[in-house]
Amino acid sequence: MLPITTKRLILRRMTPQDIPALQRIGGDPRVAPNLFSVTSPWPAEAVEHWIETSQFADRLGFRLGIALRERPDELIGTVGIGGAPVSVSYFVDLARNDQGFATEAAGALLEFCRNTFQLRTVTADYYCDNPASGRVLEKLGFVQVGQDVGTSPARAGPAPITLMRLDLP
Repeated sequence: MLPITTKRLILRRMTPQDIPALQRIGGDPRVAPNLFSVTSPWPAEAVEHWIETSQFADRLGFRLGIALRERPDELIGTVGIGGAPVSVSYFVDLARNDQGFATEAAGALLEFCRNTFQLRTVTADYYCDNPASGRVLEKLGFVQVGQDVGTSPARAGPAPITLMRLDLP
């Protein structure tokens, strides 16, 4: 079942050893404002709680670490799924941008959830000032279904978001 492997990646459970990488990647002041639950900087205690509350437990509502297959202990990002309606989320180290890792990881997670949990519909959203995230979702087949406003503890105030939806075959 876990880990999930792709051509280049391993999607695996996160551990306390991943805290420094998550602090660096997710707490980056260029990344955190695009996330709905992360601050910049991101304190170790908050990261530890984030990991503990999102462990895989044979149901939707979990996050996995993204690592390269040749370096499974070195986290380059995360991908998660849960909520109501079910939504997918992800972030990848800025040093790894534009290499297709977010698309590959999210696609593998969606396939896993379709097969494991018979997931048929999933949503996602992204801040309008982060069009790269929108491109990831479009590559996965998501379509825009609306606009809204989102808040992030790493932003000065609410900002426009684009709402997306994917119906899985």
